[in-house]
Amino acid sequence: LGVTDRAIPPLTLYNVLEELRNAGAEAVQVNDVRLTASSYFVEGPEGVVVVDGQTIEPPYRWLAIGDPSTMASALQIPGGAMAQVRGAGGTTTVTELDEVAVTATREPVAPRFATPVPPEG
Repeated sequence: LGVTDRAIPPLTLYNVLEELRNAGAEAVQVNDVRLTASSYFVEGPEGVVVVDGQTIEPPYRWLAIGDPSTMASALQIPGGAMAQVRGAGGTTTVTELDEVAVTATREPVAPRFATPVPPEG
């Protein structure tokens, strides 16, 4: 999924992520940032987009692992994610591939509320 060189509002980019998740995406990255269940998009200084504490700049390039036709269809729903990107002045391209490599990684964070099950011994 490609999005134009124009800056797109963070909420619109978050909606792209939600559409991909709802369509069954198993792993997603935007530019060089691996997205997880706790990912967030906010506007940073001077209008830049910040994803999970990292600044990303257009063009926004998305990779998602899942059923390509399901995700492509979901993104093109009238009034959905791609319509919102176009409404913000962006252009979009969705390419269905048989093989995709999500190469961005993240370090796991220590749980705040959960406790791991102690090993049996």
